[in-house]
Amino acid sequence: MKSLRILDSLSRPGHPGRCNEDCMGWTATACFVFDGATGLGGDRLTAHPGSDAAWLSEMARNRFAALCSSGQYTTDIIRKVNTDVRAFLDAETDAAAAVVEDWRYPVAGYEMLRLVGDRLEISGLGDCVLHLVNADGAVFSHTPLPEFSDAEQISARAAIARAGGLKRLPSMLHDEAEQERMRMFRAGYNKPGSPVWTLGRNPDAADHASFARVPPEFLDGRPLQGLLMSDGFSALADRYAAYTAVGLVAAARQRGLAALCTELRGIEAEDADGHQFPRFKQSDDATAILFSVS
Repeated sequence: MKSLRILDSLSRPGHPGRCNEDCMGWTATACFVFDGATGLGGDRLTAHPGSDAAWLSEMARNRFAALCSSGQYTTDIIRKVNTDVRAFLDAETDAAAAVVEDWRYPVAGYEMLRLVGDRLEISGLGDCVLHLVNADGAVFSHTPLPEFSDAEQISARAAIARAGGLKRLPSMLHDEAEQERMRMFRAGYNKPGSPVWTLGRNPDAADHASFARVPPEFLDGRPLQGLLMSDGFSALADRYAAYTAVGLVAAARQRGLAALCTELRGIEAEDADGHQFPRFKQSDDATAILFSVS
């Protein structure tokens, strides 16, 4: 029987004093990260002191922990979470007699590593990332939307050019053209034919979760180490190219996640205008769990 050990963990907001819309958690047999995205304008839909997205991430974390511990199938967990989210948000908006555009609802991506007997189950929705490294230094990586980061950088580059620099574009909502594009794109999430499915209001997202099978030759009985990350932390490797996937896991083990987060913020501060690394905000929420499986 395999066992899971949490070695280090970190979750920090993109800016001190701002709400962290990421979340993380673990049980004896699973660990998971969540990356929330709040609605793109309009009044808040929940009473959470931070944001609607923070409410969703925390609610999902709590439900995943409870349902994983009770042995529920992952697809059933997703379906139950989204059913509960829909019921809660619909009750809130019905009470306010409000008409809510689809782009106003919060959504969240997730990535989870789960031990199911002697098998490793990896699953996710959105753009969170997992890197798993075996004793030979081979890496197995998974993200449900591998192309999402490239598309976002293209859009960010265009928005930054229109604004005259990232400093003049604190968030995408300050750029009208980009705001409209993002609202149209967000409104298409979680609908038939959409490439993007998330935690949120549609229980059918359970049918679109990405599952990965680790090759048998990767699992030779020796310990594995890995990182679960929101895209704000995985940017160190996949966007800023400061590390390879293997190098990032090794650095987390040797230096700790706090030191890596300091390095991450340093890279972003040096590229304050976003010309080298186009993005919609200087720093995103960053969450990571360093773990081992033996």
